[in-house]
Amino acid sequence: MSEQSSIESDPIPHHQTLTVWQENHGNLLLVFFAVILLIGALILLYRQNRFVPVRFPEADAIDNPTESAVSNPANADEGIVLSVIGAGSDNGMIRIAFYESANSFNDPESAFLKMSAPITEGEAKILIPFEMVPEKFAIAAYHDENSDETLNRNRLGIPNERYGYSEDARSITGPPAYEDALTDRPNVGDTMTVSIR
Repeated sequence: MSEQSSIESDPIPHHQTLTVWQENHGNLLLVFFAVILLIGALILLYRQNRFVPVRFPEADAIDNPTESAVSNPANADEGIVLSVIGAGSDNGMIRIAFYESANSFNDPESAFLKMSAPITEGEAKILIPFEMVPEKFAIAAYHDENSDETLNRNRLGIPNERYGYSEDARSITGPPAYEDALTDRPNVGDTMTVSIR
C-alpha cells in the first residue's frame, strides 16, 4: 500500500515539464504570429482597397482641359448637368474626360470632351451642351487637389487624389472596362452624378 501511494505521489520529472512548456510556447508563438499577420493584412487591405483599383489610367487622359466648364448651371434646360461629388476639400479643380468608344477609353487624345470645374462644398457642377454628348459614353473624373493638372500617385503607383467613373465603375487591378463605365445620355435638363473616392 505504501509503495502504491509513493508511486502516485511522485512528481513529473522537471525535464518533462519543461518539454511540455516548450511545445506549448512554440504553438502560442505561431498563433501570435498568425494573428499579427492577419491583422496587418486586414489593415493593408482596408487602407488600400476602399474598393479603389490599384492602377488608374494615365493622368494625361484627363489632363489639360480643352473646354472650360460652366460651373454654375443656371440654364440646365439647355444641356445636361453633371454633378461630381466626393471631393475631399474645395481646393483645386475637378478634371473630367468623356469617352465614346472602348478604343478611346483612357486615351487622352481620343477623349471627345475634357472639362474642369471648381469645387464648392465637395461638389462640382458642370453644364454640358446636349448636342456634344453621344447616345452612349463613359466619364472619368478626378479631384486635382493641388491644381497641377496631374493625377498624383504614391510610390506604388496608387493614386493619392480621389477619382471615379460613370456608373460608379470600379476594378480591383486597374481602370474598369469601358462597358462597366458606359452610360446612356440623359434628357435635356437631367442631372448625372459621378462619385469620386
